[in-house]
Amino acid sequence: MKLILKIVVSAVAILITTGLLEDYGVYVKDFITSLKVAVVLGLLNTFIKPIFKLLTFPITLMTFGLSLLVINTIVIMIADHYVADFQISNFIVAFAFGLIVSVVTYVLELIFGLN
Repeated sequence: MKLILKIVVSAVAILITTGLLEDYGVYVKDFITSLKVAVVLGLLNTFIKPIFKLLTFPITLMTFGLSLLVINTIVIMIADHYVADFQISNFIVAFAFGLIVSVVTYVLELIFGLN
């Protein structure tokens, strides 16, 4: 039940972020699409992101972890490629999208007691 609630909270965070960045090239058709994006991002973060982290470990150390933000952006762009009706215009917008979704998700999880 907690997993489903976290996915719904992530989907709401994606919709909120889309509303904030719509003029900059973020498009999500509807709530169902945002649910799909949340699931795909969850799967990518579970299976693909650890591989990227392992491969870029030396760079992560040299940049004091800032390269993890780039990895997060790449994961978002991969999700953009695989989810229909979800579009992000460029790398910079995907970077901002990732940051804002993380903050909004954190706040919503605090509100609903999911941490």
